[in-house]
Amino acid sequence: TSVISLCKWIRKLRLRPDQECCNTVLSACSKVGDHEAAFNVLTDIKTKTDFDTTIHHYNLAIYSCATSGEATTAYELLKFLKTKESNVRPDSVTYSSVIIACCKTKEFSKAVEVLENMKDAQIQ
Repeated sequence: TSVISLCKWIRKLRLRPDQECCNTVLSACSKVGDHEAAFNVLTDIKTKTDFDTTIHHYNLAIYSCATSGEATTAYELLKFLKTKESNVRPDSVTYSSVIIACCKTKEFSKAVEVLENMKDAQIQ
């Protein structure tokens, strides 16, 4: 896709993308449902930039899973965000995106589980 081409071009030029650039690329990934490119960008943010990942970055990656029908990946990323290893915590957008992913793949029991987890975490 053109998103992957853009990421390769940025790497080839040895540019160090800023946070706005990463947000834009992640947003494009989420709109076209390119979860693989989104995870590559997320990994690059963690390893090749001088800024920390934010919940916005993770939400865009999770939403890219939702638009591409990758409910399991979205769910696993939510589980990671709830661990001590994560530097950010899930918010209402995170949970909603995972629920959308589960519904898109007809995993309704998992969607209800995520909704219950959201309620237990007192996320509105």
